[in-house]
Amino acid sequence: MSVSQKTLRVFGIIEIISAVLNAVSAFQGAATSWLTVAASLLAGYLLLTAAKNPEKIMPAWIITLVSLILSVLGTILVLTSGGDAATIVGQAIALVLNLIAFIAANNVKKQAKK
Repeated sequence: MSVSQKTLRVFGIIEIISAVLNAVSAFQGAATSWLTVAASLLAGYLLLTAAKNPEKIMPAWIITLVSLILSVLGTILVLTSGGDAATIVGQAIALVLNLIAFIAANNVKKQAKK
């Protein structure tokens, strides 16, 4: 298993844990959307599947690309709207994590072509 596949596995596990935590928050009345829970579960599943079987990378590659694009747009929005320091730092961390996930997915995609 390559480093990129291991990275996808870690990110997949994080997504599933995030989905569980969001579901618990939603049950407790938090403003967490069930759509967020479903998206995290789907992303986690796709990343774990791609980590195990690189030939099935395309759905995971697409979801990491979409996440990266949304993260870039979110960062631009936070910076242009004058967000507070905590929001800017949080968005920057999300951007870096999404970039790492996309790079790992892209590397696995290249491995699958070989």
